[in-house]
Amino acid sequence: MALNLVDYSDSDSQSDNECNPPKRVCTLSLSPAARSALGPHPVTDLPPLPSRFHDLYVAAPRLATRDDPSLHGGRQRAVPHELGNWPTFVFLEWHLNAAEFNGKRKARHHTKDEGFVKAQFKLISSLVSDLGAEQPLHVSLSRPNNLKTEERARFVDLLEERIHKARLKPFDIFFKGFEWVSNSDGTRWFFVMTAKSEENELSTLLRLTNSSFAMYRQPALYSEHKGDNGFHVTLGWSLEAPEKELMRQLETDTGNEFKTQLSQLTMKVEEVKIKIGNIIKLLPLGA
Repeated sequence: MALNLVDYSDSDSQSDNECNPPKRVCTLSLSPAARSALGPHPVTDLPPLPSRFHDLYVAAPRLATRDDPSLHGGRQRAVPHELGNWPTFVFLEWHLNAAEFNGKRKARHHTKDEGFVKAQFKLISSLVSDLGAEQPLHVSLSRPNNLKTEERARFVDLLEERIHKARLKPFDIFFKGFEWVSNSDGTRWFFVMTAKSEENELSTLLRLTNSSFAMYRQPALYSEHKGDNGFHVTLGWSLEAPEKELMRQLETDTGNEFKTQLSQLTMKVEEVKIKIGNIIKLLPLGA
């Protein structure tokens, strides 16, 4: 069976192209098992929402005046809130279509189906919110750093200028496999799909982002020796480290089960996003 996926290009400007967007059609061959997992998806003539729409509600309402891990699934802020400091994060965002979303959700639940995850180990999905709404995935280009109020605009201008001078154009990201990674403090563990780009665009963006943050005395995301091996998309996370046998079994078995689907996935990158506080700035590539 072949499932035709129609991908409409979107634009942030109010032009005629938004009324008549060009269509890019690709065909994804699905096995009977995959068709069963995906289930029926009704065809709709409605194009997806413009990309800027997703940036209007990027932050949940603040429920407390001080940091409270119980309001964030037990997560502890690496840098506490301080007046005049603005948490700043640079990343690439991926809004999945129906087939991509269901395929990753099946990969995320593969552990539960096969009985790999023990009852006491909790792996929290990055695919859906607490209310069950689909969430975009992302590739990180920075740590969650902090900028002073007066530094925000200068940082955005600096990174935008450096990306423009590098003449980076829109590119595709491909995926190599599954693995476990931890944050620098070892307080959270992530089950991820490892990512790569064809012409080292990810490494270039990382270098530009790290050097821009360095101007404001902020740490880099990856150390030099790690290079291209650090890029990934997170499918789920946990506050506790999984046992080594669980890590090995999940990486191997999930990789074998979804090897074909993984090789067919492509994340199209057309812009870099900077989140400062709860405001999103867009830096288009090729502009």
